[in-house]
Amino acid sequence: MKQYNFDDIIERKGSDCFKWDALPSMYGRDDLLPMWVADMDFRSPDFVMDAIRRRCEHQVLGYTMPSEGYQMTIGDIVEVASPAEIGAFWATRTLLQILETSPNTPHLSPEIPKGTISDIPQYKMRGFMLDVGRKFVPMHYLRNLVKVMAYYKMNTLQLHLNDNGFPQYFENDWMKTSAAFRLECDTYPGLAAKDGHYTKAEFIELQKLAESLHVEIIPEIDAPAH
Repeated sequence: MKQYNFDDIIERKGSDCFKWDALPSMYGRDDLLPMWVADMDFRSPDFVMDAIRRRCEHQVLGYTMPSEGYQMTIGDIVEVASPAEIGAFWATRTLLQILETSPNTPHLSPEIPKGTISDIPQYKMRGFMLDVGRKFVPMHYLRNLVKVMAYYKMNTLQLHLNDNGFPQYFENDWMKTSAAFRLECDTYPGLAAKDGHYTKAEFIELQKLAESLHVEIIPEIDAPAH
């Protein structure tokens, strides 16, 4: 792991840096330490600089759309344009939501208003975390949860697979405090909780379902737990 030198001072005056270059106009002097704004003076990490270099080396810096974005044109037919499959998939979720909210007129098909939609997510990660370590949640619930998340264009599900309870509810005695590991373990067969756990096979099937719906499963295993 690369070590960063946080004592390396970087001169930012004269670089259009607001916190430093605005001192004279805001306070009438430039020999102050601008502690009034959350703008660090550390070097950007290498992976950020590498991403910027790769983008600049492309040389064409025109309009772009994230992979999850899409444009939908609704006329006599519906046309969807997206740079990736995931964007087109989110477009289908939008269509389903429009159809479900269209007026329910007897003997008539649901209506879709004509127009153009440009949809780009404001947040790259739109997630939800569920603590199944302290409270077991059946697999059928998790599979339904993934489907609901995909419907609302949420793309990340973190599953907290092991933990202990809170000792204040168990006479403040850690030996009496409940603890559970919710995933099947071949190395330590007795580790999986007796009151409910997931087999490897069914957890893999959950991941496959989530992948097909563009939801990433993040299995969280604490070692040790709290």
